[in-house]
Amino acid sequence: MAASLIHLQRWLLDRRQLPFAFGTSDCCLVLADWACANGYSDGAASLRGTYSLRDEMEDLLKSSGGALGLVDGCARRAGLKQSSKRTPGCVGVVGSGHDVLRQWGAIWDGQHWQIHWGIGFEALHAPVLKMWRV
Repeated sequence: MAASLIHLQRWLLDRRQLPFAFGTSDCCLVLADWACANGYSDGAASLRGTYSLRDEMEDLLKSSGGALGLVDGCARRAGLKQSSKRTPGCVGVVGSGHDVLRQWGAIWDGQHWQIHWGIGFEALHAPVLKMWRV
């Protein structure tokens, strides 16, 4: 189930006005949305709607080992395979390996990591901590 670059570009474009919302549309849950759009099961189903405030999200991140631990669990439940090669459409966790509140879920578009915060997605260059093929 390899994601195509055209499919990814269309998917990101369709979400250019998507507002960030903790627990429904945040930087980690959109990774599960992308995986679902490519035929995988929703590895984040158990998390959806369980938090809606920044403090709740921070507590979840701290108790899960950051976005790295949270996304790793979701990726395993969805059946994604870890990858060491960046390919368009792969998902990853980028940011700090030391500060769990400075980690973000992201989608590789072939040139940048696309991170959902604010409205839509924003391109970012950041160290990748782990990634999975979609």
